[in-house]
Amino acid sequence: MKSVISTLLVNRKSLLTQLEGLTEEQLYTIPKGFNNNILWNFGHIIVSQQLLTYAIAGVPMHVPATLVDSFRKATSPANWSNPFNLEDLKALAISCIEQFDKDLDANIFSNYKPYLTSTGLTLHNIDDAIFYSQMHEGYHSGVIASLKNLVK
Repeated sequence: MKSVISTLLVNRKSLLTQLEGLTEEQLYTIPKGFNNNILWNFGHIIVSQQLLTYAIAGVPMHVPATLVDSFRKATSPANWSNPFNLEDLKALAISCIEQFDKDLDANIFSNYKPYLTSTGLTLHNIDDAIFYSQMHEGYHSGVIASLKNLVK
């Protein structure tokens, strides 16, 4: 499982590189035909990993509730009342995976409950959640790349 965690960390660092040099306007722009912006997709990746692993296992998450409320599935930046600090999100992107690795070693996810994803896949345990998170992050990384091309 360590190689999968390493891959998640590499993916997160790659995302940080993708975000370099973007203006606040570019981060917040929702192009025609899209429901969300670059910042939402980035925050959604962070929050979803926490929900799919910690929350379903009944373990406290390492992200503030305000982020969960703003970046979980079926939310929109159109409903945000305050801007988010990109640097804070960048720090969480890395620290959450590093903490997740430690928590896996501590075996705190033993109460994982089966969860049916919106794609129709049932996650039965933490290993399923890790693999699904990796796929989910890859999808949203692609969306970020597309949005970046549209807003530049």
